[in-house]
Amino acid sequence: MDKDSISYKITPYSLPSLKQIIVDNTSITVELLENRSHIDYLDGYCDYLKAKTILVEYNYIDRDYLEDYSGYYVRCFHGYERKCVRIHLFNINVTEEIFLELLSGNTKNLTEKQLDKGYLGFIVLKNLPQTIFGRTCLKTYPAEGYRHYPIIKTCKANIFGIELTVQSLPFQEQDNVVAACATSALWSVLHGTSTEFNNEVPSPYEITKAATTNLPIESRSIPSDGLTYPMMAEAIRKVSLEPIIINVEKHDLLKAVIYAYSHASIPMILGVSLYDVMTDKKLGKKNVIPFFSEHRGEHAIAVTGYGIDENSSCNVNLGIKLRSSRINKIYVHDDQVGPYAKMEFKGEKIKDHTNISGIILDTLTTSWLREGKRGFTKAVSDHVLIPIYHKIRIPYKTILIALIYFDKFINELRLLGALSSINDDFEWDIYLTSINKYKKLLREDNVLKEDEIVKIVLEPMPRYIWVAAAYIKNKKKMEFLFDATDIEQGAIILKAIDFTKDKKLKKELNELIIKYPLESCYKNRSTWRILNEGFKVGE
Repeated sequence: MDKDSISYKITPYSLPSLKQIIVDNTSITVELLENRSHIDYLDGYCDYLKAKTILVEYNYIDRDYLEDYSGYYVRCFHGYERKCVRIHLFNINVTEEIFLELLSGNTKNLTEKQLDKGYLGFIVLKNLPQTIFGRTCLKTYPAEGYRHYPIIKTCKANIFGIELTVQSLPFQEQDNVVAACATSALWSVLHGTSTEFNNEVPSPYEITKAATTNLPIESRSIPSDGLTYPMMAEAIRKVSLEPIIINVEKHDLLKAVIYAYSHASIPMILGVSLYDVMTDKKLGKKNVIPFFSEHRGEHAIAVTGYGIDENSSCNVNLGIKLRSSRINKIYVHDDQVGPYAKMEFKGEKIKDHTNISGIILDTLTTSWLREGKRGFTKAVSDHVLIPIYHKIRIPYKTILIALIYFDKFINELRLLGALSSINDDFEWDIYLTSINKYKKLLREDNVLKEDEIVKIVLEPMPRYIWVAAAYIKNKKKMEFLFDATDIEQGAIILKAIDFTKDKKLKKELNELIIKYPLESCYKNRSTWRILNEGFKVGE
C-alpha cells in the first residue's frame, strides 16, 4: 500500500491490529516491539478505557519532530522520513462510511461532538530506529476518587478540519540522539508549566541545546548521552523559570513535595536510580530484602499525578501529621513505559550491593520489563527538580518548619488542658496554589458564613500563596495563608482563619497571650509570627 496516495485508514481496535500498524509504519520489528514496555502499557490502557476504533492518519507533520529533524536528521547520510503517522484512538465504533459522512457534513449517524466525546487521544509514530513514539496525548485514567491528575491541559488534534480535544499532558519516548530521558521529561514538564506560567515549550532538540550551552570544549551537545541536574536547571532558566532541587531519598518528603507543588499544577522531574532485583523465592515474604540487586542506571521521569488512599491512617512523618502521607502511588511520564505510568510505594527495600556497606534503600515499583517479565525493576528516589515562576520565593521547607513548631506549641497547650477547642492531633494539608484558585475553592466549599467569605475574597493578596489547613477527623479547624512571593524574613503570614465553633480557638489563644508571657518564649520562632501576624491575637 502506497501511504502517500491515501490520507487515512480506519480499523476496529485490537492489540494485533495496533501492533501491525506500528510495525507497518516504523522500522521496528514485531519481536523488538513485543520486548518493550510501551506495547504492554498501551494494551492495558486501551483495554481499561475500552478502545474500539483506530484511525490512522498518514503524512502527518509534527512540529516537535520537525524541529528535531531539521536540527539533526536532515543532515544524516541515511534519508530519514520527515513525515510521521498519527494514530487516533476512540472508545466508540466508527466505520469508514460513517466517517466519510461526517467529513461531508452529514451528521445523521455521527456528529463532531459525539466523535470528540469518544476521543481517547493520539500517538505520533516517528520512523526512526527503535525510538518510535513521538508526541503522545492520551486521556488520563478515570479519577475514581483516588487518582489525581492536577497537571493536565487541553490538547487539540485536528483531523481534516474536525477539531478534537483531550485533557492530557504530552509525552514522548526518549531519542538517544537529540533527547535522552531527562530531555523527554523536561519537554513534558515544560508543557505542564506552560498552562500556569505561560512559558515557551522548546522542542527536545532545542532543550538539549539550551541545557548544554556551557559544556566543556571536549564534549558534544548532540548526540546527547543525557543531562545532569545543572544542565536541566540551565534549560529551565532559558524559558524564564527558576529551578528548585530537593533531595527526596526519604519517601515521606517525596510524597509531601509532590502533593504540595502538584496542587499548583506544577509538574516536576524525579531522578531515580534503577535496580534489577532478584528475590529469594524461599523467603516468600513481603517487604524482605532481596538477596541480589544489580544497579541498572540513572533515570529521569516527569511526575504528573498521584494516588491517595483516604481511608488509610495518617502517620506522623517529618515531625508532623501530613495528609500527603496517604499517597500510595504516583503517576509519571516514563519515556521507557508510557504516559501516566504507575509507581507504587509498597514499603519494599533493597540492599545496594554496589556499596561495600550494603546500604538498605527504600524503593518504588516500576513497570519496566526485565528479562521479559514485569515488575522486577525497582526505583530508588534521588532528587526532584521543580520549575517555578520566579516570583514564588518561599519554598515548601520554610512552611513545613514553621508548622512543625506551631503544631508542637498547640499540642503542648492541649495536653496541659489549656485548649478546650482542640481535642486531638492535627492533620495538616499543605499546598501551594494561586490566590484565584483559593478564592474559588473558598466559595465552593461554603464552610464560612457569607459575610466572612466576601471579606476574604475582596481582600487583596499576592498571586501565589501557601495554604496550610489543620483537620481533626476530617473537620477543618483552622487554616493559614502564607505569602509565597515574599522573602523568608518578611511577614509571610497573611491570615489565619478559625473554623472552630464561635471562633473559640482564637478566643482561647487571646486569653493565653494576656495571661502568660508567650511572646518572650516564642518571639524568635515562627510560632509567634503565626500567632501575632495570622490570628492577630491580643486584638
